[in-house]
Amino acid sequence: MKKMRKALLALLLSITVAGTSAAPVMAAGTNTSVPTIPTEESDSSKADKLFTAVKGDYIQLFKDALFDVKYNKYWNDDAAAVVGGSAAAEAVKTLKASVGSTTYGDKADPNTFYCGFINDVKEVSFQDGGKVEFTTSDSKKVSHTYKFLKKDALSGVMEGYVFQSTDKNEDEFKYVFLCPDTPATTYHIEFRYGSDLTELLKLNTGKYANWVGSGILKSALTEKNEQMIQNCIALFCTENLAEMKNADTAAQQSVLAGVWDADMSAYASNPQYKNAKMYCELKADGTGVTYFDPNGTGTYTESPFTFYAYDNDGKEDASSGVYISTDREDLTKASKYAITKKGEATILTFETPDGSSISYIKRDTKVAVVSENTTLYVKGKTNILANVVSGSGITTYTSSNPKVAKVDANGKVTAVKKGSVIITATNNGVSGQVKITVKNPTLNKKTVTLKKGKTAKLSVKGSIGKVTYKSSNTKIAAVSSKGVIKAKKAGKVTITVKSNGITNKCKVTVKNK
Repeated sequence: MKKMRKALLALLLSITVAGTSAAPVMAAGTNTSVPTIPTEESDSSKADKLFTAVKGDYIQLFKDALFDVKYNKYWNDDAAAVVGGSAAAEAVKTLKASVGSTTYGDKADPNTFYCGFINDVKEVSFQDGGKVEFTTSDSKKVSHTYKFLKKDALSGVMEGYVFQSTDKNEDEFKYVFLCPDTPATTYHIEFRYGSDLTELLKLNTGKYANWVGSGILKSALTEKNEQMIQNCIALFCTENLAEMKNADTAAQQSVLAGVWDADMSAYASNPQYKNAKMYCELKADGTGVTYFDPNGTGTYTESPFTFYAYDNDGKEDASSGVYISTDREDLTKASKYAITKKGEATILTFETPDGSSISYIKRDTKVAVVSENTTLYVKGKTNILANVVSGSGITTYTSSNPKVAKVDANGKVTAVKKGSVIITATNNGVSGQVKITVKNPTLNKKTVTLKKGKTAKLSVKGSIGKVTYKSSNTKIAAVSSKGVIKAKKAGKVTITVKSNGITNKCKVTVKNK
């Protein structure tokens, strides 16, 4: 549904989601709580399973739940995790506006969507046996039993399944179009209902233009830990604000960068995890991998994920706040993180809304830098090798003076002009350095005295590429392209030598005897 929801919101926004395995929170491995539907299954079978997966009583997602002011902190913190604190308020305002319209159909605002229930419906209940019950604001109940009709898409954008009532009614509940969102995967559902199927399948035009009913389980409002609410808001923020990632986003993610070993002592009493080992790698670019070895044999299962973080504790001497992760199954989880010190150890603790937690100990990162050559001549090149122990992500290279020597992203150094520089390699906030000295190419002789008819050889130390030689007076002394000087008659000349963009000169005196 992620792809489809993004396609929908592309119509709305000018701004340009592992279970516990994705965020290193509890255990590695793919999430097993979300049933996967084999691709070879028929559309009818998939539709039936979807209908079962959405069973429950739903209220309006935004109006009755997420837009309640008591959830503003989640919106602001989650948005800040994606776009930074300074841009969060405006991002939330834009995001809410995109799904906060009060009109649809011929009165639709083309830039926003109405996501509530229509026809005076205040609650929708998906029940066993294909039954759906609609409750209106005056507590009147309308129910029908539905069967799968076909798979289709709203204007080719949002895929879903069409169900038709079996009692041949002609009211506004004759058809139900259900997107493949479930409380277990996206924490909400998206659907439509109506009497005219042709109109119902139009997304932005006609009777139901710019309307997609969005619901959340009524029980979400009474969850003590508000886990479904938190996860749903985190999903909306990460999916729809990702294009607004910036330098603040990267800075927040880099705080958690490193290789972290899980403290598995809490699971030692469980025979299944007696020898288990787990660690995770969090990279400064917001990607990560959880590595899990259930038997302690050294064979690890890898679970990749993406993450966002926002330090909202307001303290300069500590780092703790909101953490959002999305695994390879596109399941988004909201939790809290805290970084603390215990002696020399750095501890990273994650806590989910239900109170589950696990701690990780950071491996010490060490960076040792060596260079193939520590002395270069102008225009010369050398490779820097950064030996990184327990590092994570990308190693970056910088030069203390790029006008003397510059270094690229792969650690290749190019000498520019005479001088000395420090090349620094940094990984996970830990750096190593090496000094590079740059010299100009030099001539083996600065002065030469020759007798008429004799020769001398000039050479350039540190030459790179072509070397040119030129005599100021070839009648007195000539010089070959190989640097061989031949004295012709008494007098004085200057031999000009160019190499690496540097000019050197040799003064030649020719005597008759």
